[in-house]
Amino acid sequence: MLAKAGYENEFITRVAQTVGKKSLKSNPDTQLLEDVAGLVFLEHYLSNFASRHPEYAESK
Repeated sequence: MLAKAGYENEFITRVAQTVGKKSLKSNPDTQLLEDVAGLVFLEHYLSNFASRHPEYAESK
């Protein structure tokens, strides 16, 4: 899709590595994508997940 849209091969390779989670520890783009996914989970899905999985609740 990116090639059809006119993007250069270098950019397409970079996107493929990022989305494919390649070099997570050394690729800042991949790490950023993972960080964003984590924040989205925390903001939008954590409370629902926690209510369905009490075994993960913090013990007091």
